[in-house]
Amino acid sequence: MARGEITVGWIRRASGESFGPGQELLDGGGVVRARICRNVLRARVLDGTVHPVGAYLDPGRNDYDCICRHRGKVCRHVAAALLYASDNLPEMIRYEENGGPIADHLLEGLSGGEAGGLTVRGITDDRETFERLLAVLGKREILARTECAAEIDGMFRELYNHYGWTTAELDFGKFFRKAKGYEGRENHRGAACVYQGISEAISDNMELVDDSNGYYGDTFQKAIEEMARCINAEDPGHPRKRQYISYLHEMFIRNDPDYFQEFYDGVLRAICTTKADLEYLRTLHEPLVPDHVPSHDDFVTHYRAATVVEMQEHILKGLRDPSLEDLYEKYYQTVPEICEAYVRSLASCDADRARQVAKEGRARFPWKKMTVPRAGSAAP
Repeated sequence: MARGEITVGWIRRASGESFGPGQELLDGGGVVRARICRNVLRARVLDGTVHPVGAYLDPGRNDYDCICRHRGKVCRHVAAALLYASDNLPEMIRYEENGGPIADHLLEGLSGGEAGGLTVRGITDDRETFERLLAVLGKREILARTECAAEIDGMFRELYNHYGWTTAELDFGKFFRKAKGYEGRENHRGAACVYQGISEAISDNMELVDDSNGYYGDTFQKAIEEMARCINAEDPGHPRKRQYISYLHEMFIRNDPDYFQEFYDGVLRAICTTKADLEYLRTLHEPLVPDHVPSHDDFVTHYRAATVVEMQEHILKGLRDPSLEDLYEKYYQTVPEICEAYVRSLASCDADRARQVAKEGRARFPWKKMTVPRAGSAAP
């Protein structure tokens, strides 16, 4: 599907019975974010829970991603995202071409003086404004990220064009050495940018390789964990950590490929080390917490919704927020990990209620060992 084909008429023909429900989702504000990045339309669509969707904009390719397992080619969530794109395509293309996907995250955390009136819209409308942003944040470091990602993209395409879907292993050594070079000069931001470029390019190209031996997954994990280490090693006076939190949270929610989500989850938790970090993460995450978690019968949607709830539990626990109790009560009957956490939380203050919740948990999740910690024992 080429970009020029994203018209209401084409979407109506392609989506069939999903068109009306997709329009309703769009009209109800269900499309909370949509971007074009590397010729892929990606969006978050709220419909009970978060549905990350994707549509490839290569001519002659009609591929769509969604978690709802709709039997047709275009589900209502993809239809809503496509309809959003049809209404906003020129602006979205300009946004992509002028560095908007990068600017989204780079602007986070800048003080008013540093930002100097920069806005994402201003960046997407004016290349000179984007250059000002690069000057503020370090043009060499940011370009190192984009150049690294672009070169790795080319390596993946060349590999696929030559061998097809293969287990052949690309060599990323020079990119890791480049990051180490920045570290050797104590430029932790530059190193983090290179590691970010490595991880981003690998995650964007996993569909082109057979990773049954785990090589690319392991390399991705190494890059993103090194990125987190460098983020935490930056000068505390200028952490600008919100830029990284915003980026990593978007990748966590995008969940593409889904088996990388646990790595984004772990890194987010690793870099959110202060109350301010957690409060900012909460502003990003809380609007996406689902009203309910589907049953295990629909494992994919259950797992994604449960993962979002578990991140909210981590945030509230870190902030010592009283609403954590409400979250436990709301989700303990549908999310086994939340049930376990609730039992541990209750053990020190309400042993009877802890035993009751543990009993319910064993009945609902027989594969989980629900035990009440002894009074005075340290909760894990």
